[in-house]
Amino acid sequence: MTAGPSPQAGGPRAADDGATARELRKPGAGDHTPPPPESHGWLTRERVLAGALTLATLGVAYAAWQVLEPFVAVLTWAFVFAVLLEPLHEKLRKRMVSRPIVAALVVLLGVAAVTGPIVFLTQQVAREIAVGADRVRAGVSGDRWRETLDATPRLAAVADWIEQQVDVRAQVEATSQQVLDQARAVLKRSIFVAIGALMTLYVLFYFLRDQELIRGALRRHLPLARHEADHVFRAIVDTIRGVVFGTIVVSMLQGALGGLMFWWLGLPSPLMWGGVMALLSILPWGGAAIVWGPAAVMLAFNDQWQAALILTAWGAIVIGLIDNVLRPVLVRGRMRMHTIVVFVAMLGGLSAFGATGLVLGPIVFAAAFALLDIWRARMAEGEAVEDGIDPK
Repeated sequence: MTAGPSPQAGGPRAADDGATARELRKPGAGDHTPPPPESHGWLTRERVLAGALTLATLGVAYAAWQVLEPFVAVLTWAFVFAVLLEPLHEKLRKRMVSRPIVAALVVLLGVAAVTGPIVFLTQQVAREIAVGADRVRAGVSGDRWRETLDATPRLAAVADWIEQQVDVRAQVEATSQQVLDQARAVLKRSIFVAIGALMTLYVLFYFLRDQELIRGALRRHLPLARHEADHVFRAIVDTIRGVVFGTIVVSMLQGALGGLMFWWLGLPSPLMWGGVMALLSILPWGGAAIVWGPAAVMLAFNDQWQAALILTAWGAIVIGLIDNVLRPVLVRGRMRMHTIVVFVAMLGGLSAFGATGLVLGPIVFAAAFALLDIWRARMAEGEAVEDGIDPK
């Protein structure tokens, strides 16, 4: 009697056993794990958890902003000075080993370079403002201004019309009192400015000492690739240097030259008007000419034609060439924004953040444009992949 086919012989039973083994190897087969619960529409557990995490993140971000808001000026200026002093810091780091000593030395050099001129100019400008206000008030109350106008027939008719329309004496006295009150308020706020400066120096020390750690932490937490984060950092750094050297330094130099010419011609309050010209030089139109132009006209009305011509030539040639020649040299390769964009960013930042906005506004714009570049590059890569083109 012949034996039936064994499982090893590959008969029908072996085939059945193989099929059964394959079924058992399927995921979830042969175990008693209950099937996953069915989702009840759109509101799933994962989406609820994601929504809760989003709300918690927004709440923490808002609380963090409330904590950091009083220190925006301190952090901004510390970051700006860290960027400006970075070349000096790198040179000293090559010669000295200790990071804290190098950072402290750079901070001290920065303080010596900035604090001295600012304190001196602030004191001189405040003194000139007070003296000028007293001089204008005394001249109006003593009617000396009328004698001066009578000696200049060309201005007498204009002065008579203005006097009929406006109480010049009352307006001048009120303006002089306001100027003095503002000067006193500035002096009272000097203690808060000093505290803010000390805090800025404290933060600046750590920005210089731990700049590599800070940069690495930012790279890790930003949702950007390394080259994208470097692009954003580079745009911000270039903007800071372009704004400071191409706008602030050039404006201060124009104001200094304008004030120097006012002093040489014997015009009143040269430091004060030099500061005004420095502020107005930030404007894309007019600039320092808003001050030296009317001054030259007044000199011409007073028959001081030589002084008027000298002031006009100095303002148009020397001060104008500084703006048209020196600014492009300092800004070349740094600023990637148009002049009018920088102007709007500075004024908008000034309105939103005060004096800190002069640099914080352009920094925000630079970061925004850098992020737009990143989005544009990512979209171009996506379109290239869809078209079957290697984006690399």
